[in-house]
Amino acid sequence: MNKSKPLSVLCVHQGNELYGSDIMFVQSIMALRQFFPTARIDVIIPGCGTIETLISHHADKIIYGPIWILRKSDIKTFSGITKLLLLPESIAQAIKIMKNYHLVYINTIVIMNFLIAAVLSRTNCLIHIHEIVSGLPGKVLGQFVQRASTATICNSHATAQAFGLTNRFNTHVIWNGTDCPSEVSLPDVKADRPLRVLMPGRINSWKGQDILVQALAKMDKGTR
Repeated sequence: MNKSKPLSVLCVHQGNELYGSDIMFVQSIMALRQFFPTARIDVIIPGCGTIETLISHHADKIIYGPIWILRKSDIKTFSGITKLLLLPESIAQAIKIMKNYHLVYINTIVIMNFLIAAVLSRTNCLIHIHEIVSGLPGKVLGQFVQRASTATICNSHATAQAFGLTNRFNTHVIWNGTDCPSEVSLPDVKADRPLRVLMPGRINSWKGQDILVQALAKMDKGTR
């Protein structure tokens, strides 16, 4: 890679929707564009989706694939084994692509072809971790991250701890966040029906649904 050329950044993401990590990915691209207005910023996602409408305003180019995503369900199915056979070719594709950029930003730890490619290609790599993987799998993935990343961002201290990245000089904890609106309009809640509460998110032990249930149980019965 010719470092005399203008800064080029490749941003890699495993989704194409608008869930939590997707929104943080969009905000990361916005920040890159703000601080490096003349940089070439290309984005790789698995396929077309709703996230494109937000990315297109800040990225120079959107590329579809190759993305090899590690999922728990792949371990237990025949299709997962077949998918594993495609990993070496996917890693080779990732290495070829990464060599064209000064910096590669990988959003989420489950994009295994780019994670392994970062180790093999020695490309400057920033890995942004939003997941928590406990036990031995987390430690193994943490070892990959230590070898692959020039710098690592974790969205909490618990995330850093899960992957054995606590207190590493190149690991930074930055909590997910977004700008608060200048004005907030309260909903028109009718008194003739109970208050309704919605908690979007996957049901996992660390998502906090149990805290919500406990909080609701302490509410005045008249509001339930």
